Amino acid sequence: MDSKFLYDKSPRYYDLVYYWKDYKVEAEKLKKLISRYKKSKGKSLLDVACGTGEHIKYLKNIFNCVGADLNPKFIAIARKKAPGVRFIVSDMRKMNLKNKFDVITCLFSAIGHMLTAADFKKAINNFAAHLSSGGVVLIEPWFTRKTFIPKSAHLNVYDDPKLKIVRLTAPRRQGELSVLDEHFLVANGKKKVAYFRDIIKLRMTEKVEFLSVMKNAGLKASFLPISLTSSPHRRGVYVGVKN
Repeated sequence: MDSKFLYDKSPRYYDLVYYWKDYKVEAEKLKKLISRYKKSKGKSLLDVACGTGEHIKYLKNIFNCVGADLNPKFIAIARKKAPGVRFIVSDMRKMNLKNKFDVITCLFSAIGHMLTAADFKKAINNFAAHLSSGGVVLIEPWFTRKTFIPKSAHLNVYDDPKLKIVRLTAPRRQGELSVLDEHFLVANGKKKVAYFRDIIKLRMTEKVEFLSVMKNAGLKASFLPISLTSSPHRRGVYVGVKN
């Protein structure tokens, strides 16, 4: 069974499961990185794989934001959070917005959903194609094969008087992919406890490949061993400035 519970069946629970993420703090870190690396003068920002629009909530007062995500249900939620911001349903490999941006972000390891080297390259090339000269792209990667820890278990609990969500994640390795076997229990007090299961696959792209593909796309690329999220696991941030 592969229900895609958080993404398709009940995307309204997505923000609750990730209640621990401090998007405001992450946005402040992004602003500092943008100020440090961006060379272009404009303030247009494209958030690729924007999800439910949490980062844009804290960026839209400084930047002219556009949000793009493959999931139309996430886009519907994002539009309610940030009225007036343009949100579009689009695939990061194929999007053609017919304009360029001073900043492009792709956060919370969304790039890991590019499951092949070819798709990863298409996405990076597309980022570069949508970037203004002197503009900056900031990508928060998924884990590498060295930093990914398989055969472990992770438990997240959302506990509210009217709603309880438990997620147990069992990760494993499948070649260059990490496979997250996620099990959910949901109780809202009105129905029986519901069980759902998601199988999430993410590609573990190595640093050498990441930097090489960014460079070949015309970006001056670097890796920063920092953490945007409040997670204890530092995924780092890739920075690319368009020549």
